[in-house]
Amino acid sequence: MALVARTSGKFAQNSGKVSQTLGKFSQNSGKVRENSGKIRENSGKVCENSGKVRENSGKVCENSGKVCENSGKVCENSGKVCENLGKVCENLGKVCEKSGKVCENLGKVCENSGKVCENSGKVCENSGKVCENSGKVCENSGKVRENSGKVAQNSGKVA
Repeated sequence: MALVARTSGKFAQNSGKVSQTLGKFSQNSGKVRENSGKIRENSGKVCENSGKVRENSGKVCENSGKVCENSGKVCENSGKVCENLGKVCENLGKVCEKSGKVCENLGKVCENSGKVCENSGKVCENSGKVCENSGKVCENSGKVRENSGKVAQNSGKVA
């Protein structure tokens, strides 16, 4: 009978420890759930910010396209200026053939016209560089967008 009482006492003692352990487990489980909720919340914010990055990336790319388009117009207009100046110079040459006195002044006009045309060419060249750089901005913006998508994807996996 003493053995039963002793065994019963140990069982009661172990049962208390089990109960205590279960209580701690329950408490820790609550913290895990709480932390899990925070992770999901932060994951949502990451995803939201990732969306904003993608949106801004699209705007950068769009503006880059406009810069490139305007740069093309500058180059086109620059070409027309050069073409018109060439015609002026050609006509001045004809006038010069007929009039010796006017020829000296016309030569200067033609020379200056050539400089304008040369500068116009530089404008066109620089415009091309602007367009090229604009393309790189757009390309980099695309990479940012791609990486942002990966962040959002990974964030979803965490959640």
